[in-house]
Amino acid sequence: MKYTIMAFWLFSAGLAWGQEIEWPDTKYRPGDCITTIDPLWTWYGKAAIVAEIVYAQELEGFFYYIRIQNDPVWIGDLFAIKTIDDYTAKLTSCPP
Repeated sequence: MKYTIMAFWLFSAGLAWGQEIEWPDTKYRPGDCITTIDPLWTWYGKAAIVAEIVYAQELEGFFYYIRIQNDPVWIGDLFAIKTIDDYTAKLTSCPP
């Protein structure tokens, strides 16, 4: 009985670890440069780079990891995909 329970647990764990995450459709891809179109946002008029699209387990969702230009450094943070898709525009080039 002990080995049956252990085998079932290992089988179940293997299924859970083997599951693929279904990635959402997004407006942007990593490497895209964007800017906000909302003048109320703190980074209005600045450029940002979509560094990555991530799944945050603690927040239970998908997010853009965005690096925002804040001279002389770039500051990174997570942003909700829908919010960024709705309130930003793609830039033709990234600033240096």
